[in-house]
Amino acid sequence: MDSALEADRARALRLIHVSRETEQRLDSLVALLIHWQNRINLVAPATLP
Repeated sequence: MDSALEADRARALRLIHVSRETEQRLDSLVALLIHWQNRINLVAPATLP
């Protein structure tokens, strides 16, 4: 995971407390978003580090 993304993740988890399971699901969602962003334009390039 890229350092900017890791910093954003840490900042978000400090603001909003979620269960470990939810944290894992969010990590999976981010991984899928990054994976598919490389193939099709899902979000603006400036949105991802």
